Amino acid sequence: MKYLEFSGLPQKNKINDKAAKAIQKGLHNFIQEKGALDIFSIHNIIVDKDYSESLFNYLINSDKLVSLRFSNTNVLLYGNAMKIISKSLVQLKDLQELVFDECQLNE
Repeated sequence: MKYLEFSGLPQKNKINDKAAKAIQKGLHNFIQEKGALDIFSIHNIIVDKDYSESLFNYLINSDKLVSLRFSNTNVLLYGNAMKIISKSLVQLKDLQELVFDECQLNE
């Protein structure tokens, strides 16, 4: 798999604890099996608390990403999300595209 997108319906979809844990488990298993994504995208997803560990720990362990895309989301607003992404940017030597489109970055 080279492209992973979490996308909700046009009116935005709220991610809950169960979904976040399932995503975290799936990404952990993907890493264990030596999976490498080219593109990681979050589109039309909203959260009401910090899911940075569930959604972004993959980024810390990835060095092959060429594109990070965030569109119409507030997922970067909470907790350590921006900290994890900024830390990951140093490791992402092949990153060619970083997109923040209609993202809520502050309250």
